[in-house]
Amino acid sequence: MALTTRLRLWAVRLVAKQYNPSSCHTLPLEVYRNEWSCSTMLPLALVALLTASSVSLAVDDTDCKWRQNITDIGQLPKGRHEVLENCLYYYLSDQANRESGDVYALFLEAPVSSTQQLPLTITNVVVDQVHSPSDSFSQFTVIGDIYVSWMDERLKWETKEWHITSFKMHDFHHIWTPELTEQDSCSTVLSCWAHMHDIELSFSGLVKARINYRLTSTCAVDFTHYPEDVNDCCMLLQAADEYESQLRFDVENSNGHIGPGQPVTVGMVRDTLGLNTKPSTALSDWVVKTVSTSVYTRDDDGAQALEVCLKAHRQSPTLKMALTMPVSIITIIMLVSPLFGDLKIQALVKLFTLGLQTICFLFLCSQAPNTGFGTTKPKIYTFYETMFVLSLLSVLVTVLALALCRVRRKVPPPHRLYLVAKLVNTNLCCIQDDGNDIDRSSSYHQYTNNSENPIAQTPADYSPEWKHIFFACNNLFSGICLTVFVFTALFNAL
Repeated sequence: MALTTRLRLWAVRLVAKQYNPSSCHTLPLEVYRNEWSCSTMLPLALVALLTASSVSLAVDDTDCKWRQNITDIGQLPKGRHEVLENCLYYYLSDQANRESGDVYALFLEAPVSSTQQLPLTITNVVVDQVHSPSDSFSQFTVIGDIYVSWMDERLKWETKEWHITSFKMHDFHHIWTPELTEQDSCSTVLSCWAHMHDIELSFSGLVKARINYRLTSTCAVDFTHYPEDVNDCCMLLQAADEYESQLRFDVENSNGHIGPGQPVTVGMVRDTLGLNTKPSTALSDWVVKTVSTSVYTRDDDGAQALEVCLKAHRQSPTLKMALTMPVSIITIIMLVSPLFGDLKIQALVKLFTLGLQTICFLFLCSQAPNTGFGTTKPKIYTFYETMFVLSLLSVLVTVLALALCRVRRKVPPPHRLYLVAKLVNTNLCCIQDDGNDIDRSSSYHQYTNNSENPIAQTPADYSPEWKHIFFACNNLFSGICLTVFVFTALFNAL
C-alpha cells in the first residue's frame, strides 16, 4: 500500500502543477527512469492516479458491504452482480482457509477426509462426436460431455446475507474438482482428456459441472448381421490415484444423450487440446444408436469406475442388397426350372445358375473385412450355405431323374401313382402328354391294341409312365426346395 499511496500523492501534485523539474528525483523508484523528462510524466501520472484509485477500491470492496442495501437482486447491474459473486467466492475461500489453516485448501483438498467416501452424481452423458482412426473400427474415439454434481460443505452461504442462490465460477476462481482419467486405452496424454467447465456453485454446497472429454474406447464388433454389423464400445473413467478409493459414482440416468443418427467419422481429429474437434475426413457408414452409463466395481480393492458404452450400427442397405438380391434371383430361377419343361433343359439351367451362385459367393468373400470375422459366423454366410446345399441337391435329383428316364421299363407302375404324377405334371408344372415332354403315346394304349390283336403283340414299354413319375418326383423336390428357400430368405431378412 505504500507504493500506491506514493503514486497517488505524486500524481495529484503533478496534475495540480505543484512540482518543479528538480523534484523528479522524488518519484518512486519503481516508476523513475533516467531517460524520462518531467514533461512526459503527465500521462503517466494520470494512469498512476487511476490505477491507485482502482486498487484502493478493490481492496476496500472485497467484502461488498453494500450488499446489505440490496432489496432486489434482479435490478442489480450485470457488472455489479459479477462483483458480488467475486466477493462471495473470496468469502468462501477465506472461510475455508480459517477452518483448515491452509490457504490452498479450497482447491487442493477434497471436501471429505481420506477415510470418507465422496459421492459423485452423474446427471447425464452426452456424445457429440465419434470417429475411428482406421477402417478396422476396433477403436472409437469419443468426444462429448458428462454432467456431474457433488456436495462440498465448504461452499455453503446464507442467501439472506448474499442475495444469491447460485452462480457460475469466474475464470480466475478455483475450487477442488474430481479428476477423472482413462488410462487403459490412451497411449499419450494429448490423445485423451477430461476437463471441467461451467462450474456452478449453489448455496446448499451443491457443485455442478460439465466435463468435456475425449476418450478412446475399446470395441467388439458383432458380425452376426453382416454387412449391417453392430459395434459395442466401452470406456472406463476412474478417479485419480489419491481419490480412487474415495469416489463413488451415482448414475441418475443410465441412458445417455446423443444426437439423432450420430455418424462415425474415419480419420484423425485435427486438434488434440479440445479447442477444435471437427473431423478432417469423410463420414463412414457407422451410426451411433444408443449410449448407456453404468458403474463398474473392481473386485480386488472395491474401487469404482464409470463405464460409458455406446452401440453403433453399420447402415449398408446398398451393400446388403448387392450381396443378397442377385443370388436370390438366381436361386429362384433354379428352383422354378421345372417350368422350363424337359429334364435336360432343367439340368442345364441348374448347372448354369450354380455357376452364377459361385460367382456371387466370391463377390461376398471379396467384401469381407481384412481382419476377418473372428469366431462369429454371419447369417448371410449361412444363407449362402443353405442355397448351395439346396441347389446341389436339386441338380443331383434332376440328373438322377434324367438317368432313370433313359432306362426302358417293362413293368408297369402302380396306376394310381401314375395318375397322381400325371396330375402334378399337368396342373403344377404345365407338362402335357403331347409327344414332346414325355412320349408320343402311352403304353396303356399300346397294351390295349396288343390285346385286340394277339398276333401282332410286341413287348410292352412302360417307360412313358415311369417318366411321368420321375418328372413328378423332380418337380415336387424343386417345390420343397423353393419353400425352404423362401423361409430361409425371410429368416435372414429378419
